[in-house]
Amino acid sequence: MTALTVGPAGSRADRLAALLGDSLVEWVLASDEPAARFVARTRILDQPEDSPAADADRRASIASRIVRELVDTLPAWSSDDFGRRDSVRYLPNALLLLHDLGVRSGDFPRVDAALESMLEHRDRHGRFVAPRPARAAGSGPAAALCDSHAVTEVALRFGLRDDPRVERALEQMLVDMRRSDHGRAWCCEAPRGRIRLFGRQECEMCPHATVIGLRALALLPARERPSLVEEAARTLLATWRRRTEERPSGFGHGYQFATISWPHLWYDALAVVEAVAPYPAAWGDEQGDPADRNALAEIVAVLVDANVDDRGRVVPHRVAAGFRDLSIGRKGEPSPLGSALVRAALRPLASLADDIATAAPVEIPARHDGSRGTRERAGCAVLLERPRYAMASLVARQLQRQHIGTPWLHATPETLVSDVVALPAIEPRAPYLAIADRLGLRALDRAVDALYERRTLALFRCMRGGLHVVRSDMLPVVAAATGRAVRHHSARYLGARGVTPRHYEILASQVLEELDEGPLTARELRARIHPHADLSAVLTHMCNEGLLLRDLPEDGPYGRRTRFTRFDLALPGVRLDSLDEDRAARELVRAYVRAYGPVTEADVAWWTGLGPRRAARALAELDDELAEVDVEGFEQTAFVHLADADELESAAIPGRPVVALLPAGDALLTSRRQRSMFVPDAVRGLVFDARGRSAPAILVDGVARGIWDLSPSGSLLLYAAPSLDDKGRSAVEAGAEALAAAFGASEDPRWVHEAPELRDAPLRRLVHPLS
Repeated sequence: MTALTVGPAGSRADRLAALLGDSLVEWVLASDEPAARFVARTRILDQPEDSPAADADRRASIASRIVRELVDTLPAWSSDDFGRRDSVRYLPNALLLLHDLGVRSGDFPRVDAALESMLEHRDRHGRFVAPRPARAAGSGPAAALCDSHAVTEVALRFGLRDDPRVERALEQMLVDMRRSDHGRAWCCEAPRGRIRLFGRQECEMCPHATVIGLRALALLPARERPSLVEEAARTLLATWRRRTEERPSGFGHGYQFATISWPHLWYDALAVVEAVAPYPAAWGDEQGDPADRNALAEIVAVLVDANVDDRGRVVPHRVAAGFRDLSIGRKGEPSPLGSALVRAALRPLASLADDIATAAPVEIPARHDGSRGTRERAGCAVLLERPRYAMASLVARQLQRQHIGTPWLHATPETLVSDVVALPAIEPRAPYLAIADRLGLRALDRAVDALYERRTLALFRCMRGGLHVVRSDMLPVVAAATGRAVRHHSARYLGARGVTPRHYEILASQVLEELDEGPLTARELRARIHPHADLSAVLTHMCNEGLLLRDLPEDGPYGRRTRFTRFDLALPGVRLDSLDEDRAARELVRAYVRAYGPVTEADVAWWTGLGPRRAARALAELDDELAEVDVEGFEQTAFVHLADADELESAAIPGRPVVALLPAGDALLTSRRQRSMFVPDAVRGLVFDARGRSAPAILVDGVARGIWDLSPSGSLLLYAAPSLDDKGRSAVEAGAEALAAAFGASEDPRWVHEAPELRDAPLRRLVHPLS
């Protein structure tokens, strides 16, 4: 789960006040962006569109090069393959963007023709439909409610309310509303499912179709809006409240929900605000449920935290290529247009300002592990052709997923572990170094608390027999999927150390009895039990069997004198036998693909430790959730989860240089079988050993540029490959100084001029390559 904030400066209350204050509007009106000024005048200050100032801004906007290019390249609704419904190549999206930029009916013949082409295509019930692209299988129109709602919204925005085809679509929109597990809403596909009791038709609600439907109906006069739609608004808020449990139609509420992707075309926090804010009966003081009011305040808090700077300005973090002529297309720069659009969306929520400002930091899930059997899919963003991704997009997406170079996304240790599935603990400090490097030094105390007080994280031996930090609620998955192999090896080690099964039973019983009073170290247990066998081997096997849990070491969190506690006392609600092996393998593979995709079948088999046969079976069972993709530099077919495909399309390294000092065995570098993605051939021998384990590595903009070492003596040493420039060196030094201070280095970081080859190095040499 993720607590979202933007940078260290300015509380949310200050940012919200600046966003809603007059100074922001003045800043927008003083900008050189006519579209932003037009939005501010008409949608914030309520000036008529034909007033002299607003009309002048609109005319300047539609005369701009970006508007002309968008109009000239409008896709044809009847023939173009738009690929995805979250793309500007999807005609309704292109027209909505043009409307935001000031284009109106009658400005461009091509726009008017595009509007007419959309209204021409309907099914027999009056819904608007998207003509099936020529490359897709089958024939005839594709009936999805998000298509009909999108066309209806565009038609209403462009003033076509009186067109009888629009009137019929609005009528059908209400007919299509169904009861779902979350409340009244719209499904992704046109209703045709099994009829339930009293003719009621259940469905899995589609958040995106529901958002568009509510936005479209909000364009009607208030007296014409049926009260039924207020229930749909409450359903969106209920979906937010259940965000940690379910992903209806594949839509989640993590990073992509919080950070607006510009141009704004898809389901996210801003879209929910736009959809719900016009219906005060769903969240207002008098009529609304306080839980709904609180949910909306939380969503706005997330929106402000993730997108607004300390002066109330919206700063784009995710942008599509080709829009640099607009301020929303320039990453990292305050955007007048984005600020105006967000401010306009928040106008109806003035009464919520205090609730928003004082809302607690919101925890949001970064992924869904499918534990309730929910089918995850991409919702309306269906891939219609096999995409090809550049390696740069894959690297950028991995950095974002790993929380490297994302200062606007302040996460908890639990979130980080969730997003990467597990943090390897190749040596005691490794997980803490990984957390400090990604989340900052203040996260270290919370990591210790999560491991040993709150027990939301745990140290457990799982993938490939390695010790990892995993989320406690993920323990049944990793234990069932990988436990048989792990236990097999520790049982063999018991035998090699002369511990018979009978000896093990006796010693295990004695250990559990001694631990009734509290955690103890191996030395303390040895003094009490006086075993005639290798007690360390017994304790390791007991941990692997789920009888014991590794507790806070006697010599501190980074220490080696581990204490042990009874698993059933530390985690009474966790049952390691609650999943069968096949289901657990499927869940583990899903989590891995979500975290690291695109990945190959060989990557899956290697990282999970399942082996080729079990990995292939798990991938086959997840077939309808995955898409085959091509990646530059990959020799094998790769897989990506459908719900993550748009992350790859929009991923970019946010600012340079992005530096990470990764610990030995880090989750990023050991995430796949192929090792060239982050590590060039020139430095591979300095980073990896023959088993695929990695040394502490210096990563700059997603590429390994050297290694580092926090030695046992307290020195922090750095070695740079020739490819590391002066700017990169300075950034590395800054990060090294922070780690040195946090982990008690005895002197300032210093550069060394030689580094060893590590291919055949023992583990201690791998962990400390420069000492």
